[in-house]
Amino acid sequence: MVSKERKQILLQYAAGITASIGAAGYGANISWTSPAVSYLTSPISHIPTSKEQSDWVASLYPVGLVIGYLLNPLIIDTFGRKRTLLLLTIPQIISWVMIILANDCLIIYIARILGGIGYGAKICSLTVYLSEIGSKKNRGIFLVFLPVFINTGMLYVMILGAYLSYNLMNIALFILPIIFFATFFFMPESSDFREKTEDIKMKSLLNLPELEDVNKNGKINHNEGFYTSTLKFKESRLWKLVALRNNRKALMTVIFLSAYIAFSGDTTLTYFTEQILSFSGFFISAKKATIILTCTKVVASLISIPLVERVGPTCWNNTL
Repeated sequence: MVSKERKQILLQYAAGITASIGAAGYGANISWTSPAVSYLTSPISHIPTSKEQSDWVASLYPVGLVIGYLLNPLIIDTFGRKRTLLLLTIPQIISWVMIILANDCLIIYIARILGGIGYGAKICSLTVYLSEIGSKKNRGIFLVFLPVFINTGMLYVMILGAYLSYNLMNIALFILPIIFFATFFFMPESSDFREKTEDIKMKSLLNLPELEDVNKNGKINHNEGFYTSTLKFKESRLWKLVALRNNRKALMTVIFLSAYIAFSGDTTLTYFTEQILSFSGFFISAKKATIILTCTKVVASLISIPLVERVGPTCWNNTL
C-alpha cells in the first residue's frame, strides 16, 4: 500500500513533469526558426521570403518574450499559478494556428509576437510554480526540469525539421500546447499560493473596516493615508527585492547570469543553427548536425539532475 507521503511525492513529480511540457514548447519556439527559415527562404516555399524578412521572423519572437515577461507579474497573483499557465495556452495555440494557415510573412510576424507573449509569460509562471510545488529536498530537481524540457523541445523541432515537411512540422508543434492543457488541467494549484490566498481571506475576515484614514469629523486624514501607502509599499515584493540583503545578492546573480546568456550569442546560434551549419562543409548534412548539437544540450541538462541531488540546491545560498 502506497503511503500518504509517497502519494504526495508522486503527485508533485506528475505536476512538475506535465507543467514542464510548457517549457518544451518554449524551447521549440526558440529553435523553430532553424528549420523554418531554411524552408521559407528556399525556392519551394509557398510563402516567398527574403533574407531580410527571415531576420524579422526570428527577431520578433524575443519582442513577444519581453512583453510576456512583463505581463506575467500582473496576472500570476490574480489568477493563480495553475490558472495562469492554462490561460497562457490560448495565445500559444492561436500563434500556431496562424503559422499553419499563413500565406504571408506579415501573419507569421504577428504569430511570432503572439507566441512570444504566451511562452514568455508561461516560462516565468512555470518557474514560480515549480519552485512552489516541491519540498526543500526536491525543489532544485524540479527547477532543473526547465532546461531539460527546454532543450528537449529544441531537439523535438530539429528532428521534425529533418524528417517532416514544413506544414507537418507546424502541426506537430501545434499539438504541444494541447497536450500540456489536457494533462496539466488535472494537476493541483501550488500549495504556497493556496496558503497565501487562504491567509489573505482570513485576514480580510478578521480585520475591522478600515476607518483609520477618516477622523472623527468624517474628513480624510491625509497624513494617515500617506502613512498607509508608505507602509504598503514597504511590504511590497518590489521593495523587499532591493531592501533585503540576500534578495539583492540573488537579484544581482540573476542579472549577471541572464546578461551572460544574452550576450553569449547562444540565442542567435539557436535561431539560425541549420543555416550556419550549412556553410561548414562538414560531411554530415546540416539537418542531422543540428540534431547532434541539440542532443549534447539535452545530455548536459540531464547530467545536472543527479548533480543537484548530490550537491543540493542550497549550496548556492551558502556561497552568496
